[in-house]
Amino acid sequence: MFSSDPNLRRRALKRLFFRLPGRPLIKFVYCYFWRRGFLDGRPGLRYATLQAVYEYRSDCRRAELRRRGQGEPL
Repeated sequence: MFSSDPNLRRRALKRLFFRLPGRPLIKFVYCYFWRRGFLDGRPGLRYATLQAVYEYRSDCRRAELRRRGQGEPL
């Protein structure tokens, strides 16, 4: 994670992010507060919400594939 190579660092951070609990909430907070989506008003809220829903659905799909034995763990 502390590598000077940006590709290795990005890969390590993605691996860490995918293992965090509450990823949809983290994504919402990141988009709405950290990236200051609240300054855009309703469109900013809508975008942050859609990003969180996308993360949630990705988690659901990954869990479904794992149950079926078709998914690869990250």
